[in-house]
Amino acid sequence: MKLFDLFTKRNKADEDLSKILEENREDSSDKPLTEQEKELLSSAVRFHDLQADEVCVPNSELAYVDIKDDFDTIIEKFKETRFNKLLVVNENIDSLIGVVSLSDMLDYIDNKDNFALKHIIKHCTFVPENLNLPKVISQMKNNRHQIAVVVDEYGGTSGVITVKDILSEFVGDMDEEEDELNDLIKPIKKNSYLVDPRLEIDILEEKVPSFSYSVKEEEDDFETLAGLIFQLVRRIPEVGEEIEVSDKWKIKILDVDPRKINKVELIKLEQDHQEEQSTENQEQ
Repeated sequence: MKLFDLFTKRNKADEDLSKILEENREDSSDKPLTEQEKELLSSAVRFHDLQADEVCVPNSELAYVDIKDDFDTIIEKFKETRFNKLLVVNENIDSLIGVVSLSDMLDYIDNKDNFALKHIIKHCTFVPENLNLPKVISQMKNNRHQIAVVVDEYGGTSGVITVKDILSEFVGDMDEEEDELNDLIKPIKKNSYLVDPRLEIDILEEKVPSFSYSVKEEEDDFETLAGLIFQLVRRIPEVGEEIEVSDKWKIKILDVDPRKINKVELIKLEQDHQEEQSTENQEQ
């Protein structure tokens, strides 16, 4: 599936997110959506509310050449910026004409005398600042352009949007959340994890499928690892304290303050310990 099709095939901007999730559950039979798939759909809904001026690279950060620049000047600009495409303007950024690619420039490397920038410029799509991203994408797709120039009410250039910018906007939040998630749980050795107790139990079970805990059904009303610990010990535990959460896992308290638990180590119990526990239970 092409990137453009991802946003233009079905327009769900006016639908409630829960309805979208339900439809997708039906589409995938009885297989539940993963957290990442849910976040992808949520991002798609938020995506429809973004406007062009919220996503574009501002003109103060743009690299460009002038339509009257000669071959060597333009090549130097490519070397300086290390970009493979540059914007082309007529005297200033508010008179943006189009784009020139390095590959097209190199066709004239042995024929500089016949070079004229105007012959190899590729056009851009021009969109107003308040146009939402799905419509920006639709115009770029229809015009077969990979760059859209965002213009203000006076016709000046506010910035530029590329396909890469759009994709980054769509998945960027998820990438950031994945980074944050990786900070909440880190493997430190075999069968041992450094965990921030704020980590949700559902995500912990997704990250560590073998993790299990044992509480009474009526007490299973917490969402985080800290909630599980409080449910088991009913107090702020002490540093160094070890709490068995099941016959397979225990938690070692690493850092606390008077009001909360800050860091714990999640440890999978050795097989011989599990067998010992099983024997004790049978004797009882």
